[in-house]
Amino acid sequence: MTALDPKIGRFLFDTITKGLYDNPLCVFREYIQNAADAIDKAIISEEITPEEAKINIEIDPTPPQPKIIFEDNGSGLSTDDAEKVLSSVGETTKFGQRNRGFRGIGRLGGMAYCNEIFFRTKARGESKDTINRWNCRKMAEMLNPNNQNYRGLDLQEVIRQCASFEIVPSQRNQKEGFFKVEMHGVQCARNILIDVVEVRKYLSQVAPVPFDYQNFPFGKEIDNQLRKEVLNYNTDKVLVNFEEVFKPYKITVRLSKNKTDVITGIVPLEILDNSGKIIGRGWRAEREELLGAILRSDGVDGIRVRVGNILIGDNDLLDKVFSQERFNAYFIGEIHAVDPGLIPNSRRDDFEDSEIREIFYDKIKDSLGEPLSKIVQKRSSENAKIKVINKSKEAYVNIKEDKKIGFVSDSHRSGAIKDLRSYKDELFSLTKSRILDTKARGEAESNIQKIDDLLSEINQDKETIICSLSSAYSHAEKELIGRVFNHLYNNYSKAKDPVKLTKLIVQKLNAERKK
Repeated sequence: MTALDPKIGRFLFDTITKGLYDNPLCVFREYIQNAADAIDKAIISEEITPEEAKINIEIDPTPPQPKIIFEDNGSGLSTDDAEKVLSSVGETTKFGQRNRGFRGIGRLGGMAYCNEIFFRTKARGESKDTINRWNCRKMAEMLNPNNQNYRGLDLQEVIRQCASFEIVPSQRNQKEGFFKVEMHGVQCARNILIDVVEVRKYLSQVAPVPFDYQNFPFGKEIDNQLRKEVLNYNTDKVLVNFEEVFKPYKITVRLSKNKTDVITGIVPLEILDNSGKIIGRGWRAEREELLGAILRSDGVDGIRVRVGNILIGDNDLLDKVFSQERFNAYFIGEIHAVDPGLIPNSRRDDFEDSEIREIFYDKIKDSLGEPLSKIVQKRSSENAKIKVINKSKEAYVNIKEDKKIGFVSDSHRSGAIKDLRSYKDELFSLTKSRILDTKARGEAESNIQKIDDLLSEINQDKETIICSLSSAYSHAEKELIGRVFNHLYNNYSKAKDPVKLTKLIVQKLNAERKK
């Protein structure tokens, strides 16, 4: 039997860097994910306290060499382990449900978006730093399929030529551990990686950052509960250019530029498999009115899925569990996957295909998506009925005022009667609805009675606005003015300007004179 001698082509590197993610900002998620694991390890081993842990991100957009620096004070890598770990591809020492990263490729993502990248690290108790430098510009040349100079090279040779290691005396305290990533010459489409506002907004939704208790006091209740119930539910202090990042949730949610709703409480969520075992835990917010979808630009719309308190997919991952996909945007909340079989895929935009994944989504649909869809539909139906009641009230007030002043013409009077009768019919239909609450039914019945009374008044009083003209006008003059008003009422909508309206009225009066 011939011994196998497989070759790993250099283009695999391109696939697991630039080709793996559809959004350059995923680079931030990957480095924070690794930093969070290192911090968890340091806290568990009591090297640092949770209060001391932090992840610093510095973004310097200054040309010609924009720079991004990530640094955490987690466990770091020892001198013995650093070169092996940092030169490996798809190899990792991280296993188990506690770790968010486990494929050994996340740190490679930044290489596609800069000229050089440096990894610098030290474990606690050591006095030397390990520096791993990657020449990303040269790597891009070697991975260019049109460049014949590197034809036939394997992945290992690309790494040998592009990566270097150096061990230097550390300038830090021996008791400190850290891991630092420096991206130099950052470049990407629309410069989104060095847009501080966009980076903060992205991390507020994706990273395992805390709630802002001042703006969202329910966050404290959520944190306390999920820390007890979810194995790897932790929050990390993440600073971008020295400003801490929080989840974007607030008491008030925006539905449009001028319309808002209020969160009145939190409902705990449990997702159970077919045997009754909990495979997901979380929360959703209760809105006061639940009328309309939440603005996407605020970054809080939709029930979202997280693992290790890091977002899976996007705000629309669970759209399909609702009877209408748009209904997900009516709600706010999170589901944290707790079953070890729910493994995020490499892109972290969903879970790996498995039976438990299908059960997870099916159960979310049964216990959450369908019941919430019915609530939205019921609330929308109720709102439509309330709108009819409010519109009938408004019409009643306006027509009563018109009647008091006097209708402009017979057409105006007949139009008002027609509108009142139409609203009366709609209100009568509402009173027969089973889902109309007692208060709304009472308002509808009251409006029907008011409309009946007003119709009776209109039928008895035939006077028009002409009656309010001064007695100095002759009967013939009043009659002419009345005809002008009548044409004004009937032709106003046909005219785009005062001159055209005047011409139309003259035409109508001349046509009458010829008859």
